[in-house]
Amino acid sequence: MTEANEAIRRYVALHGPRPWSAAERAELQRLYAAWLSAVRNGIDQAA
Repeated sequence: MTEANEAIRRYVALHGPRPWSAAERAELQRLYAAWLSAVRNGIDQAA
């Protein structure tokens, strides 16, 4: 969960204020799904 959260924060910070492309939104959704899965399963760090 911590690693997934940090990955989302890094991705958004690197993206900056410009508009999001469809591919970038898809990657953000993928990262969010990984985070949500970790939250639901109570996983704090990747194996």
